[in-house]
Amino acid sequence: LTLVTFFVSILGGAVVYWVSFFSKKGSILVPVFLGFLVIFYNAKYFQPQRFYSPRRDYTSFRALAWEASRLSDEYLPPGFKIPKSFAEVPNEKIVFEKGKGEITEELIKTHLYSFRIETKEPSAIRINTVYFPGFKAWINGKEAGLKTREDKLMEINLPYGEHQVLIRLTNTKIRTFSNFVSLITFVTVVFGMLKLMHAKRLERKGRA
Repeated sequence: LTLVTFFVSILGGAVVYWVSFFSKKGSILVPVFLGFLVIFYNAKYFQPQRFYSPRRDYTSFRALAWEASRLSDEYLPPGFKIPKSFAEVPNEKIVFEKGKGEITEELIKTHLYSFRIETKEPSAIRINTVYFPGFKAWINGKEAGLKTREDKLMEINLPYGEHQVLIRLTNTKIRTFSNFVSLITFVTVVFGMLKLMHAKRLERKGRA
């Protein structure tokens, strides 16, 4: 979405620039029209939907894990069991599904989970995050199998002992291809604008 917003902005600027070749009035009217269209389309966002007081109520675990997540437009895979109440929301990201042990040195981000674990017996560790294509796991620096459960959460099996576990979201082939297309599009747009600017300068010199 960030790239889409970025390239839409470039496209809007390119449209205004190209229109200026045909009409000076158009180069003024088009930005005004686009600005009015953006304001009109986003008018509903100018008024807060609700107010939270005190501020800590908005950043509490309940607000972030239940209220905000429940209201957001998330793209979840079929089969994921959506919590029906706050009591069904897990309060920890990394838990023992089977076995027992101790988890320490956790580093949890949206795309990365890193933790040190000492298992007392062969164990299964559940990651309370929905699996998306590209998630991979490493145990002690070696790539390991990452299981997708029926509820679409992630699970990894560990033998007895101490382990350093890393789970990271990597690029898939389609993501890599999409990034390449975006890069080529950006270079093409910049090259086209520079070429038009150069042609316009030559035209002005010819008139002079």
